[in-house]
Amino acid sequence: MTGVWLLDRMIRSGAVRRGLVVSGEQATRVAQTAAREMTDSYDPQFASLSVGDSASAVVLDVSADAADRVHYIELMTCAEYSHLCMGMPSDRTPGIALYTDNKKMHNRDRLKLWPRFHGDFLAKQGRTFDGEEFDYVIQHQVGTRFIDYVNRTAEAEFDTPMPTSLSVVERYGNTATTSHFLTLCEHLRAGGARPGAKYLLVPAASGVVTGALSATITNVGV
Repeated sequence: MTGVWLLDRMIRSGAVRRGLVVSGEQATRVAQTAAREMTDSYDPQFASLSVGDSASAVVLDVSADAADRVHYIELMTCAEYSHLCMGMPSDRTPGIALYTDNKKMHNRDRLKLWPRFHGDFLAKQGRTFDGEEFDYVIQHQVGTRFIDYVNRTAEAEFDTPMPTSLSVVERYGNTATTSHFLTLCEHLRAGGARPGAKYLLVPAASGVVTGALSATITNVGV
């Protein structure tokens, strides 16, 4: 998402006309470490069991038609939460480990960061979330319970129902940096996407990074 944000700004500034953002994840390495070392469900490596491997490539170019357009990408970082999810070499066995404080990472106050940031961004332009008329929302694919929880939190903050939530976490797990675009690709590939639908992609990266990407997609060929 950060790479797409940078490329979007470069295109809007006129520095480039088009570009390619590529990301790959081999996250099952931390799952293997967790499987060796975990002793119970309270272990800080528990979240590592839900990860998956994936790669994605996203092409952006200058929009010549509002029917296919990235409307905006806005991101924010709250560095005070960075210690809640740390990747590093394990001090117990050979390999890479991921230590996450799930209770604090996914508490209600933390999940309010996105809707409040997004709501403030829209309010400055005299707009509302409901008025954006999103057809689909793609949350970070942390897990099914997380996706449901963050959507319920956002409904309460925005005081409006969430659009249809897309997910592939049941099939692929949490593929980290590629999860939003993997989910979007699978949705388009399935053939049920409505041309002209408006999509909202919401990052939830450790750090903590959140924000929103709004786009309309009419040419749904994959």
